Amino acid sequence: MFFRGHSTLSLDAKGRLVMPSRFRDLLSENQVTQLVVSIDMQGKKLTLYPFEQWKAFEQRLMSMPSLNEAVQRLQNMIIGNAFEVEPDNNGRISIPSQLREMVGLGKKITMVGQGARLEIWTHESWEEQCQSWQQTGPVSMDELPDSVKDMVLF
Repeated sequence: MFFRGHSTLSLDAKGRLVMPSRFRDLLSENQVTQLVVSIDMQGKKLTLYPFEQWKAFEQRLMSMPSLNEAVQRLQNMIIGNAFEVEPDNNGRISIPSQLREMVGLGKKITMVGQGARLEIWTHESWEEQCQSWQQTGPVSMDELPDSVKDMVLF
């Protein structure tokens, strides 16, 4: 399962969003009925994982050395703010109010496919980030880790 592309969506008054049909179809094809939503590592957006992908991510995060203060903060921030959610019969997902408030989600949002997960941005933050990327220009090979430099890009 691989999520890609982005869609502009609306949150209703109850904090629900309707999954874009291409993402909903992908979940259905893979028999995914349970998702986990949490804040991302930078605290700017939310992440939405199919439950099985979340479990793998959570296990990796919890296997990090918890005596490290930065790791503890990261574990507390991400796992401590994780909520299990299920799409209803209309394909709507309810985003917990705590998470909406943490990242400032309003009525207009953008959902972005990022491989095994989806990201939920305020629409304004997504637009600002896209403009920033455009202004920064192309990524220099010097900025990339060796593992990415070794990839063959088409």
